[in-house]
Amino acid sequence: MESTNMDFNVSKAKDLMEVYKKNKSWAKIKFLRELISFNDNFQSRSILGAKLVLESGYSNKTINSVISDLGYTVTYISKKRNYDSFGYFKNETSIISFNN
Repeated sequence: MESTNMDFNVSKAKDLMEVYKKNKSWAKIKFLRELISFNDNFQSRSILGAKLVLESGYSNKTINSVISDLGYTVTYISKKRNYDSFGYFKNETSIISFNN
């Protein structure tokens, strides 16, 4: 059963994911999967307008492209560098927000 949070269009995201699969756009597919997962975790609340800390660091081009393909507008993009306990670079995450 599909999520009832209708601010974020999950069926459109899944359709778009199929297009990305045909084009072998793996970063876009991974990003869409994270958005769908966030939507499921938010249950009846909207992910629109919320600042989402993503598990991976995506390029601004990938984020802007996917969000615009979904029909939304990016309102905030930031990157956060994560370090381990010894101070060595571990990974980078993206923080985003988007609206209608």
